[in-house]
Amino acid sequence: MGRTPENIAGHAFHQLTAIHENGKNAFGKTLWMCICSCGNFVSVRASYLKIGKTKSCGCRTTKTHGLSKHPLWNVRNSIKSRCKNSKCKSWRFYGAKGISICQDWDLDFMSFFTWCITHGYKPGMQIDRIDSTKDYEPSNCRFVTIQQNSSRATSKHKVPIPIP
Repeated sequence: MGRTPENIAGHAFHQLTAIHENGKNAFGKTLWMCICSCGNFVSVRASYLKIGKTKSCGCRTTKTHGLSKHPLWNVRNSIKSRCKNSKCKSWRFYGAKGISICQDWDLDFMSFFTWCITHGYKPGMQIDRIDSTKDYEPSNCRFVTIQQNSSRATSKHKVPIPIP
């Protein structure tokens, strides 16, 4: 006789709250119908909720916004890498000097994307920090042409992020 699954109704798991048991999957694993903080419903394995493998309906992933092939996706990844990854070639000019990316842009691509679109992004332009001693954040960034960026460079260490 199988064991009785744990009742997790009403329990919150990251962005998801379990509502009711929703049958079993093809492997006999218990599924739960959950509501995401964004309002969507999703059926999730109970074990995935408990270990944190599934944290949302997908609204916080690239699968939902479909923009992982957009040029700004690579721009943000380049910023994150140079600020956070000590193995990145240009990290010594950014992360090693305390330059970081604001938490909102770091954790939420759509926040970065929306800011870019509403603040002058055009193909062929580069994101630029207004004050090179400060972080990548909305109040310190803008979009400039390649020519503007290269004329502002004060050292050979400035690494522009091209936007196709």
